[in-house]
Amino acid sequence: LITSPDRFDDICDSVIKEFDGQIVNFYNPEDREAGQISSINRQGIKMTFPIMTISIAAVNSEKTCLENYIRVGEIIAELKKYAKSVGKSNCVVDRRGGQKKDSIN
Repeated sequence: LITSPDRFDDICDSVIKEFDGQIVNFYNPEDREAGQISSINRQGIKMTFPIMTISIAAVNSEKTCLENYIRVGEIIAELKKYAKSVGKSNCVVDRRGGQKKDSIN
């Protein structure tokens, strides 16, 4: 998603709220109550998985030097990895800053 810097907070908050509010409807009542699902994998080992969450990574082009679309992907991948480690739905924003560049090549 590409949006203006002044709108991304509201958009991310809205997406997270909607996702978290709806995702539980895809689970049966017992799993919702437990906050997780349990399953036996192919090796016969019981595994548990938490209720699904959403992780959003954001890059502010006004604060971060974006040489090209490959760099955008690299930054997003780093942020997404961290966002997924948090354990709940969230939005992580690149706050490193750097030299401003007018456009992405």
